[in-house]
Amino acid sequence: LVMIRAVIFDIGGVLAYDVWEHLLLDKEGGVASIYGLPEDRVKEFGKKLWSKYDRRPATRENEWEDFEREYWGKFIQEFRQKLPQCATVESFILMTDEFIRDVNNERMVPLLERLQSHGIDLAICSNNNEFWFRRQMCKLELHRFFSPSKVVLSCRIGVSKSSPRFEMFHAVAD
Repeated sequence: LVMIRAVIFDIGGVLAYDVWEHLLLDKEGGVASIYGLPEDRVKEFGKKLWSKYDRRPATRENEWEDFEREYWGKFIQEFRQKLPQCATVESFILMTDEFIRDVNNERMVPLLERLQSHGIDLAICSNNNEFWFRRQMCKLELHRFFSPSKVVLSCRIGVSKSSPRFEMFHAVAD
């Protein structure tokens, strides 16, 4: 008989949909379609921005908010000529909230509750940036199931899950 002591979840595609790809590229309601931006350029720039924030830790409590504002500021600067004046950092932050969606709450929440009721530790291991992670945790109320000490993010440890030495997996296992 094998005793399960912990279950480790990813956020993107498991607990919530990936924010950046949907937010930027959804055919209906994504940034590229709303503003008529070239999808390939938005995707390319989105990846470039992601690489600046996916392994960048917030060193003080609200620094993640600064990172999010900086992220959208860079995005707006890149596409300013094609964006209307009403496209502001604040409007993009509000739009972000609309794209934080659970994958399947009707099944996931009961599963998390059942695991938790059996005394199984729940952890997160995710390639995520601090600002979208914080928004996902809050909006989807994931803090009910995952304590901060059991969350390992690429932005916090400086490496991704695909690193050849598997540092993220070692960190979450510890």
